[in-house]
Amino acid sequence: MSLSKENISETLVNFVRTNILAQGVAFDSSSNLSKTGVDSYSVIEIILFIERQFGVVIPDTMLIPANLSSIDAMSECVFQLLNNK
Repeated sequence: MSLSKENISETLVNFVRTNILAQGVAFDSSSNLSKTGVDSYSVIEIILFIERQFGVVIPDTMLIPANLSSIDAMSECVFQLLNNK
């Protein structure tokens, strides 16, 4: 699977807009997730979606605040994991 960071990011933004955020919340890939109302349970939902959608397991060592702060940060992690397969 050769996905770009942009493809990954777009998929995740669509998931968050559709399944997590209230309608009308301003949100893009660089938005700080906690400032848009995404709580820790929603972050877990996003992680589970990533694992199902992209077939990767995010190791505990990558589950740090810096990697979970935005969709861009999460996309970078997924991109790295996919390229290390």
